[in-house]
Amino acid sequence: MGTQIIGNLNFDTYLEMEYQNSQHNELFNSFDDFRKARLSSPTLFSKWLEFNARSAPPLEWFKGLVKTYVELASWQIEDIPRLLRIIEKHYKITLPDEEGILTAEYWVDALSTKRRARTRKR
Repeated sequence: MGTQIIGNLNFDTYLEMEYQNSQHNELFNSFDDFRKARLSSPTLFSKWLEFNARSAPPLEWFKGLVKTYVELASWQIEDIPRLLRIIEKHYKITLPDEEGILTAEYWVDALSTKRRARTRKR
């Protein structure tokens, strides 16, 4: 793979890099077709997390990570604290020093705030 970006690579950017740096663009008609096919891969998230291993991404990266797991992998909010602990331990990705980040309540508020902000922009 080309230049590795450590610790701030969001999911969509990771997928775009994977699509561009492989034969995938020859096998699929478009990036959207590739993305849909990759979302069914059981190793997709682990490869993305491995790419970001041993890093300390900012809070916004974690918000994107949680949103990705909730929206694309159908994780429940109450399971997010467990997910973050697993990611922190297994991939050595350091959580930001943010009060309440390992509580479900934090993520309910964080995700609903993002939804409200998106709704106001329309």
